[in-house]
Amino acid sequence: AMTRAEKIMDENPDSARHLLETLKPKMAKENKATQMYYNLLTVKANDKCYIPHTSDSLMLEVVKYYEHHGEPRQLIQAYYYLASVYRDLNFTAQALEYFNKALNIPDRDCNLYKAKAANQIGHIYMYQDIYKEALPYFDKTYQYAKLIPDTTLMVYALRDEGRSYQAQNKKREAISTLKDAANLAEKYGKKRLQNYVWVELSISYRINKEYYKAKQTIDKCGKFNVEADNEAYLINKGENFMYLDQADSAIYCFNQIFKSKDPNSKQGAALHLYEIYYDKGKYKKACDHLYDCLYYTDSLRQAKYKNNADLIQELNKKISVEKENSRLQKIALQQKIT
Repeated sequence: AMTRAEKIMDENPDSARHLLETLKPKMAKENKATQMYYNLLTVKANDKCYIPHTSDSLMLEVVKYYEHHGEPRQLIQAYYYLASVYRDLNFTAQALEYFNKALNIPDRDCNLYKAKAANQIGHIYMYQDIYKEALPYFDKTYQYAKLIPDTTLMVYALRDEGRSYQAQNKKREAISTLKDAANLAEKYGKKRLQNYVWVELSISYRINKEYYKAKQTIDKCGKFNVEADNEAYLINKGENFMYLDQADSAIYCFNQIFKSKDPNSKQGAALHLYEIYYDKGKYKKACDHLYDCLYYTDSLRQAKYKNNADLIQELNKKISVEKENSRLQKIALQQKIT
């Protein structure tokens, strides 16, 4: 049953997670190897279902076991998912440590997890604005993905390289790399992925003040089917219209964004509408959209505060547990001495 869960994990993580849940009552009677395999698959399923990790205790036990038993592929996965736990807990140093451990295990059959570990390290550096450090890890992602081969991961790696170049103000390198990513997506018939890259390439053209190329690139994208994708498409297209002095078209794009549920996109759209109406001398409308922008800014701030409060609460729980364990260990030691 666990083997079935692992096989369907990539395509149907929810089903795999449900299957693993049905096995949970039986685990207490199983041997250590089966229990550790089950724990590894459970954390893996939660990760693939985007369920935030809240504690490292389970994966620390799994890592400790596979450092002395099992196969390299299991240890690589154990390191990778312990690092993922630390990533979700915002323990950056520990996350980097274990992603690097996964990356450095010599095993040719684990290129997927090596590619994913390199990609995670690159993103950690990129989110800290250390773009020069991120770049070689995205290149490693591409090289490992090429060995599998995993063309989707290859496209994402090139896209992320393009982002790193752009952040370092290496505009021509960014455009060239994003073109390579778009061409690779087209070669393997990944139209949806190609749309993502075209959006990024359009932004790079606009930053480089090549506004017509930016518009031509974004116009290649068909209408996105997913709401979140549509927001990125609309805000980018609206910004291109702004730079081309086509205010009415820009206003139409930004107004469409208010149909979405994403406060980030709504905040950006409101700010752009304020700018457009202010430049037109329509100060009443400009003021209305400025209030909208402030409203969505407050919403985002409150959401961030809640996330931080939840994280602090979870960490306080963990600290309390560790203190209690330490207290019990001292009592047990004292009793033993007595």
